[in-house]
Amino acid sequence: MAATTTKTLEVTLAPPTAHKERKLCDLLETYREGIHEVFDAGCDMMSATSDVMTPYDLPYQAKAALCNYVLQLHDTYNAQELVTTPTLLSVFVRNGQLDSAVANSSLDAISEARSWETNQ
Repeated sequence: MAATTTKTLEVTLAPPTAHKERKLCDLLETYREGIHEVFDAGCDMMSATSDVMTPYDLPYQAKAALCNYVLQLHDTYNAQELVTTPTLLSVFVRNGQLDSAVANSSLDAISEARSWETNQ
């Protein structure tokens, strides 16, 4: 009989370098600009979304995901525009639907949850 050998692989994820973190932030910003332009243009088909995204410097995987994501937002949620969380919270505060202290603490919690330190 042949002997069975088992090996265990251990992986440690390293935090991104300053250069990689900057590149990821730039990529995220470009993606956000693109998705807002797609919504502003009223794209409701993959081909229209692709046409808007063509000039953006994004990997093809990000562009393909964006095409699918926008259609899903339109089809599933009937979304007509994108609003950032800070904008939405400020509207709630202005309309008296949310206390400003609660809005600020919510933004702090969101910022912490999305930070590099929290997501390592």
